[in-house]
Amino acid sequence: MKTMGQRIQELRKYNKMTGEELGKKLNVAKSTVSLWEGGSRTPNTEMLQSIAKVFDAVSYTHLTLPT
Repeated sequence: MKTMGQRIQELRKYNKMTGEELGKKLNVAKSTVSLWEGGSRTPNTEMLQSIAKVFDAVSYTHLTLPT
């Protein structure tokens, strides 16, 4: 089962983005992106909606439901 962080990382890499680039789009530090991807922290609902917008074809549900 993939974690939310793993799905964020997978989407970031699929879109050929670095953690720093994703962080800039979301106005967070690259270390924050790294913490999400590593599972140490979880983005709040508002940030999850912003992440979904960055990755156009991805829904909020895709990020939050276990797979």
